[in-house]
Amino acid sequence: RPDDELLGILDNSTVVIVAAINRLARAKMDGDQPKEFAAFAGLQSVIAHSMILGDLLGRRRVLLEADHAMKTRGEDVEASALIDLLAATTITPTVPNVPFDEAVKNILAREPRLEPDYLAIQQMYQTSDAFAAARSASETITERLQKKIASLLERGTTELNAREVLAEIGDFSKAYAGTIFRTNASTAYTRGRFAESKKPGVRRALPVFEYIGPTDISARANHKAGVGFMAKTTDPIWHELAHPSGYSCRHALRLVGYGELKRKNLLDASGEFIPQRRPAGFYPDAGFERKFLGA
Repeated sequence: RPDDELLGILDNSTVVIVAAINRLARAKMDGDQPKEFAAFAGLQSVIAHSMILGDLLGRRRVLLEADHAMKTRGEDVEASALIDLLAATTITPTVPNVPFDEAVKNILAREPRLEPDYLAIQQMYQTSDAFAAARSASETITERLQKKIASLLERGTTELNAREVLAEIGDFSKAYAGTIFRTNASTAYTRGRFAESKKPGVRRALPVFEYIGPTDISARANHKAGVGFMAKTTDPIWHELAHPSGYSCRHALRLVGYGELKRKNLLDASGEFIPQRRPAGFYPDAGFERKFLGA
């Protein structure tokens, strides 16, 4: 499943993000500006690398799904069979143990159709996207440090204990990597899927996105309301509803082929997908309306 694949990537990547955040916090605490600049650049680089890998894997996932749909020639294919096939051919680079260049080479070797797009993907994430995420992290770290120092001073501490201050940052960085960073990487993964889904060959094989994910008690009501909703990959509704729907969102988008749509009686007499009404209560969290359908 796309959501399971993405979680595997993010679980491996956040270890490196935590270390980068801690280095930046240490430099800020020491007041060492050259080290702070270097630590910021390191954090930006790690975020960019993870977003690039996420985007490439999202694109690769779509191409695998399209290949499978084309081979079945519209036959009735159970979703579980598709999941089993993709699981056997999916890679999830472990960022802490595999150099970025090697991970990219691995992906491109397995999916050479992505190579012409790679330079543009790399440029996109190494500039504005990753910089914005790193700047946000830097500002948040500064705010946390200031609050902790102010708290110690209010308690009458005359000599600041750097270890105590940084210990709190260490706890914060784990949680931060698990929310803000994961959201950025999830966005990159979905952006890659959208980009590939727009290509004519893919669109002919897999014309529809389905919003999937858990419906358990911990799922947010506005996310849970959308599970099962389908719309064409070109439908403008995905500008607003594309995954992720919020911080730490556990939902994803699944591409659906003609065989499945036919089995579920979702095609009209001419073979076109029958539009569905947006479920009541289905909307993203504030600030998560996406604008990259044409990316």
